[in-house]
Amino acid sequence: MWQKLLTSKSTYFALGAAVGLASKTVIPAIGRALRPVVKETVKGGIVLSQQVQTLVDEAREELEDIVAEAQQDLTH
Repeated sequence: MWQKLLTSKSTYFALGAAVGLASKTVIPAIGRALRPVVKETVKGGIVLSQQVQTLVDEAREELEDIVAEAQQDLTH
């Protein structure tokens, strides 16, 4: 469950939107200055999310292969 939440694009969107909204409503000048930083942070989060998902997918495939091999060993 946490993995899906932490790697969800909507989580990063919501976080970016909340930071963007708060910075614009609290201090508009700071909001304009922070926008590029927030944007880069969100982009970094998306890239990290994609990398984590790739690692999880590879690990899942490896585990599935091991399970299939073990099952095959048991049938022989």
